Amino acid sequence: MDTSETYIKMCEKVPFELNFRPGDHIYSYDRKRVEILIDFEQLIGNLNPTKLYHQDQLQEMLMLNIPQEETFYFLRDFTLGHLKKYPESWEQIWLIAVMKTKFNKIWNGESWVEKE
Repeated sequence: MDTSETYIKMCEKVPFELNFRPGDHIYSYDRKRVEILIDFEQLIGNLNPTKLYHQDQLQEMLMLNIPQEETFYFLRDFTLGHLKKYPESWEQIWLIAVMKTKFNKIWNGESWVEKE
């Protein structure tokens, strides 16, 4: 699970609703650490928690209908053509694919921007 500063920032800026569920990884800004959500009481008093998406959650968002052996090439095409810096983790790669496919947005290092 990617808990890097870059990935936390990428997840913080996603334009879709956060649906928290037990087992999710969240970054707590007031506690300045990554926690696993056990129950929703953890969110009480937690100012602006950021959900860190797992690979399986991101894959589910895309609902890809391509053979498994072609998945690498699919992801490579998204990352090589749209970024100045190569992603540091599989979570970053999958999030980039979701954002490009669903919202036509790319990561510029600070935020998700419309792909021109």
